[in-house]
Amino acid sequence: MLAGAISQRRPSRVVLCREQPIPSEGAYGVTDSAESTRGTAFEDLVTRHQAEIYAYIYRMVRHDGEAQDLCQETFLRAFRAFSDLQGTPNYRAWLYRIATNTTLNALRRRRTGARAAAASTRAQPGAVDRDPAGDLDRRVCWTGSRRPSRRCR
Repeated sequence: MLAGAISQRRPSRVVLCREQPIPSEGAYGVTDSAESTRGTAFEDLVTRHQAEIYAYIYRMVRHDGEAQDLCQETFLRAFRAFSDLQGTPNYRAWLYRIATNTTLNALRRRRTGARAAAASTRAQPGAVDRDPAGDLDRRVCWTGSRRPSRRCR
């Protein structure tokens, strides 16, 4: 019963928009084989790790569309840095680190954007100020007498 419920909630597999690699041609029309080999190696890397990277990001953001976007951004950043890798790195750990940083940056941007939106609505005329400390001070000033004390004026 539990396994069936979990498999039903699992999101569908993401398919990244990948264009066919355009081979670069040398001065004599010969295709650069190192560039095409790099593209093929990266395609294999994407094919092997795409589902687990997507699932990892989905667990962090809990939104299918955003997880797809962040997964694509992760592999885009990985592609840009792929040629700079030296030695034989642990590709899985490398991709997880890129996915973690990309997702945390997006979550920070979302949180900062929510704060900015809340601040802009407070600054608008006619908006209700929800300052609990200020409300408490006003209540203390008005209790016990008909007029506010001097410190509350």
